[in-house]
Amino acid sequence: MKNSILRTKYFIMLLSVLAIGACTQDSEIGPIGPQGPQGEQGSQGEPGQDGADGQDGEDGNANVQTFLVDLSTLDQVSFVSIPIEGLTQEVLDRDIVLAYVSYFPNSTKFWAGLPVLGNDTSVGLNFNIAFSISTQAAELDFIDLQTGDQYDITLGELQEFKLAVIEVLSTSGKSSKASILQELKNAGVDVNDYQQVANYFGLED
Repeated sequence: MKNSILRTKYFIMLLSVLAIGACTQDSEIGPIGPQGPQGEQGSQGEPGQDGADGQDGEDGNANVQTFLVDLSTLDQVSFVSIPIEGLTQEVLDRDIVLAYVSYFPNSTKFWAGLPVLGNDTSVGLNFNIAFSISTQAAELDFIDLQTGDQYDITLGELQEFKLAVIEVLSTSGKSSKASILQELKNAGVDVNDYQQVANYFGLED
């Protein structure tokens, strides 16, 4: 009887060991199950800090060159051709070219924009000045107000001729004659008034 009980215990223990051994063996991996439903979206995080502002682009600008010629020694001439070195066709096409003459209608020197109409009471001349410009030269014709014929100016009637070339420059290629002239107009600058142009661009009288 005692031996029968011991055999029964050993048999139960042996079954337990076999059962444990069977559980420790690797089993084959089953197929992947279907994907579960997507979880709810989380709340939005706080906005990050703004990045630093970029540098401003370069503005277009104008470089102004002036050419001054003495006219005070002209006497008994009705036409004058003034050579201007560097006045190329490219300059005439691209840039703004303004021309003026100075004289003394009274004790103060006055600059008049070309062409000059002498019948304009603000001008104070008894003749017109026709103006034309081409490569390398500017030309002035003096015309009698009464007859329309050529007018011979006398010594000291005119003082100086000045040419102002406003070179159109832009790093972006957006500047043009029209934009510069509009800029001057917006600033209240009359391009026929040399003093206003000179003040705007910081030119010498």
